[in-house]
Amino acid sequence: MMKTAEECLKLARQYQDQANKSGVSPRMASVLRSISGSFVGLASQYNLLKEIADDERRGPMQ
Repeated sequence: MMKTAEECLKLARQYQDQANKSGVSPRMASVLRSISGSFVGLASQYNLLKEIADDERRGPMQ
């Protein structure tokens, strides 16, 4: 299970690398790039969630 943005970005890079390999069909490459983009989006959401959790831990701003 992924728990950090870094893990998501690592997976995104792996899928992007796979899409760029020689011999991968355009159809397969398209899906691999789409999955990569989804992991990038998830990484962004993890970062946002971390920011919110940090803010809430600090308490209300005066």
